[in-house]
Amino acid sequence: MNITRKNFLRLTSAATMTAAIQAAVTACGGGGGGSSSSSSANASTSAGSGSGGGTGTVSNPSSGTGDGSVITPPTTPPASPSKSGYWSNPLTWAAAGVPSGFVPTASDNIYISSAQTVFLDGDCVCGTLTIFGTLRSLDPTSPDSKSISLTTGNINIMGSGALQIGTEAAPFPANLTATITLNGSEASRVRRTVLGTSMGFTNSGEGRSIRVESGGRLSLVGVAPATKRTKLAAHAAAGASSFTVIDNTGWRANDEIVIGTTDFYGVSVPEKLVLASVNTGLNSITTRTAIASKRWGVIQYVTDQPSSVTGESVTGITTNKAWETTSGPLGTPTALDERAFVINLTRNIIVQGANDTAWTSAKFGAHCMFMGNATSIKLDGVQFRRVGQAGALGRYPIHWHMMSYVMSSGMDAVSSGAFIAPVVGNYAKNCSFSESSQRMITIHGTHGVILDSNVGFDITGHAIFLEDGSEQDNVITNNVVMKIRAPTLSNRLQNHDQACSPQPLGVNTTNGSAGIWNTNPRNTFQSNWINDSEGSGMWNSFATKCFGLSTKVSIAPINTPITLLDDNWAIGNKGAGVLTNDIVEDDLGNTTQSRYMASFFSNPVTRVNTFKNSAGGYSNRIDEGQYQKFVCADNAGMDVFGQATIETSVMRNSLVVAESMNNSTSKRVSSYRAAFATYHELLNFKDIIAVGYKRIAGAQDYGTSTYTGGGLFRLWDLYIQGIFSFSENTNLKQIDCDAPFRTLPSFKDGATMFNRNWAIAGAIYDKNGVFGVQGKYWVYDDPFFTYSATAPVDITPGVPSNGKVTTDQYFGISYLKNATDRNLYSFQGAIGVSRQDSNGAEVGNWNIPDGNTSVMLGNMRHFAAHQGGRYKLTFPGIPLGNYCEFEINLQKNISDIFLIGVPFDSSLNPVVYQQGGNGTSIARDGTGRAICSQASTATAVGAGRGRFLTSTGSLANVIADTTGLIYFKDTSQNTIWLKIKVYPIISNTTYTGIINTEYKPALVIITI
Repeated sequence: MNITRKNFLRLTSAATMTAAIQAAVTACGGGGGGSSSSSSANASTSAGSGSGGGTGTVSNPSSGTGDGSVITPPTTPPASPSKSGYWSNPLTWAAAGVPSGFVPTASDNIYISSAQTVFLDGDCVCGTLTIFGTLRSLDPTSPDSKSISLTTGNINIMGSGALQIGTEAAPFPANLTATITLNGSEASRVRRTVLGTSMGFTNSGEGRSIRVESGGRLSLVGVAPATKRTKLAAHAAAGASSFTVIDNTGWRANDEIVIGTTDFYGVSVPEKLVLASVNTGLNSITTRTAIASKRWGVIQYVTDQPSSVTGESVTGITTNKAWETTSGPLGTPTALDERAFVINLTRNIIVQGANDTAWTSAKFGAHCMFMGNATSIKLDGVQFRRVGQAGALGRYPIHWHMMSYVMSSGMDAVSSGAFIAPVVGNYAKNCSFSESSQRMITIHGTHGVILDSNVGFDITGHAIFLEDGSEQDNVITNNVVMKIRAPTLSNRLQNHDQACSPQPLGVNTTNGSAGIWNTNPRNTFQSNWINDSEGSGMWNSFATKCFGLSTKVSIAPINTPITLLDDNWAIGNKGAGVLTNDIVEDDLGNTTQSRYMASFFSNPVTRVNTFKNSAGGYSNRIDEGQYQKFVCADNAGMDVFGQATIETSVMRNSLVVAESMNNSTSKRVSSYRAAFATYHELLNFKDIIAVGYKRIAGAQDYGTSTYTGGGLFRLWDLYIQGIFSFSENTNLKQIDCDAPFRTLPSFKDGATMFNRNWAIAGAIYDKNGVFGVQGKYWVYDDPFFTYSATAPVDITPGVPSNGKVTTDQYFGISYLKNATDRNLYSFQGAIGVSRQDSNGAEVGNWNIPDGNTSVMLGNMRHFAAHQGGRYKLTFPGIPLGNYCEFEINLQKNISDIFLIGVPFDSSLNPVVYQQGGNGTSIARDGTGRAICSQASTATAVGAGRGRFLTSTGSLANVIADTTGLIYFKDTSQNTIWLKIKVYPIISNTTYTGIINTEYKPALVIITI
């Protein structure tokens, strides 16, 4: 068969090509070839070459490239030329027996054999490109070195193949540009929605792709500007086109830059500009167009100087470093840096999708996918633009795909879960990403990738994305992402990608595309900046298992210690600045709240900086949180919503500012601004500087739950005990702060909300002066608490509703239960508590409605008792029983005592027992009843941490008692009367692991 090289290159039908090749081989003697198997990421590739001696074969199993696509090479590949040479040289493409070659055109599907090295030497085009050999740029020292371009539908780099434009040793020269434009079409699409069950890919993955098979090599190493990211060094007004930055080394006229926002999400957006001029000596730049909105550009400092001295508009804050405080806790930050981020997008190597109808109408952009543990990916100084394929699973700008796990059934099938190894020498550094319709960088089922100093702008979906939870030991540092938006409903890949549902300011949301989506704590995240995300800045979703293709990997992220979360910044995001909560619970990407469990063994979370985030600064749900050197300011709602379950959780050496001078958009009052939510005082704060946290009158919050208000602490979650002491909160330097809003319990607040049947602590002991009344007790302005109290005064002058303070002591009575439900902490029945005078007349009450009908927290039943007070407890609507139990907190002295009457069926003979410890410190039977027989409690009694009370003949005897050792059974009222004086047994009880010495509890049990 007489076949010209031109016709040969343009054959696209496998059958036609095979027939033609066979004829050509017969006529011409054949040529060198190679073989590839790609059914597994771990398949090896062998290749042979020769001249006139034989043909190569390409195995083409049903799994195709392994990424769910099919490369369609012929069963017998073309007798590709084995010559090496310049792309523009026809002789490079001359096959054996063909008199002359032709330079490839846009309709030619090119195959570079393993024996070839082809040099890009100008504007190069082809239909598609499959590489078994090497395609590379010229050596930088070559006299022919120049700017180059390659336009093709897609690039497949097979197991022995390499695409090389610059190397680590010899980067592509800074004065030249190399542009790869991918213009292939989407051959077909299977609409994959998150409601479906398919794990498969959405499309073939061929169109507009660079795909690297196992063992393949991709080296795109250019020269990025020396400064990839910086900040403004002076304010910039709306309409400005001249700016001062911290550093502009390496920037040039015509570079593209982006200036981030310094206000709340939706007030302004990051703006992309083109440089008109650069003055490196002055660190100044001018742009061709002006910015639409102003930007903050100076550092602020905490000061002890009054506003009358500083002349500043905010007390405690100054822009004059000379007035920076030197009296704060040692090691606590005193500087607040809200200056706008600035990034440079321009690079001298460009990978881009074609700017055509497929992009503008369907956001079908370029994507890069890397497979196989032996694959080498080196990306440095590359600009990716018009990338990602909207709604297409796995088609991301760059994507390390399941490279550390065995994929024996193909790359679109679930891994066996067997671990291979981390990848070696794989990285993306100093790259830029813009106009992405599907994520920015994805690490999927891969260990060991380095992402450093990359910048991104205008990204759809989670930007830096760790996909399944199986990804570990990756190092993600110094990256910047700005303007992250959620995909449309039809294009979202996971439910957590979707846009945040509208919420009031300061209220966290459970969805929304984040700047960083981190699914495994065993990775390094350091010094990353996130700005203007439609979701959270950084979302740590540490699930109970891995999902997706990693579902068989035996890793539980929720139990994996944190490697490093340090110096990450979040500014102007719609969600929380940083969120560690709301973990993935299924393959659809639904999330649920759950505690991160491995914090005991983790490194602390350090140097988180969060400003101007609409759903708070840092929100977490962690067993034992350890936080250091946070700087949080100007967030809506709370700076730190610290849901901990272990009282050794602590934040140290941190700065919080309610509202700085960057306050042209103020949300302090509208979001009921608060610094901390302690989650029942289980997260403690030490060596803190707090500025400007004033009481903000409360209002109904975002649900039907409670009232919320502002101040240093948000107090509505103090619902598990009758009293709190904040005794582990120490060395808090407060500037222009006062006592926060004191939330009333639902049955006292007068709100129209209903079925909020739980209690909030009636008393707070301000041991360390956290609320400005050191050593005093802060109680509600209600006769139940204030009757007979010594000199109670308003904690907030002129605002009685915020409560009273007194030197008198109060104690907590918590975890009540009776015969209807004796299980630990689950009793939900209504309780009534009558405060009585010395004659038994009621002077106040604390009546908590039935928790079984409550919208939540129905088991929170408790109250605070006054030193020397008299109380009578009832269980309205519940028949008299043979059991009652409760816990006493904060009796600290031998003289601490109060009188209480407890309902009990007087036809029975009671056993009244007290023991040091909480509800788990005593043996119980199968119904939850505490076992108070002499045998079971003899050890506690003998050690002085347990005791039985003895019966006496009258209430008068109990009233006169000072020992707490007797009780009276009042048969006329079906009541057991006793004095609560438990300090003697508490003082003899060891409390392992309890650091809050104020709380040491005791149980009071009345049974038969």
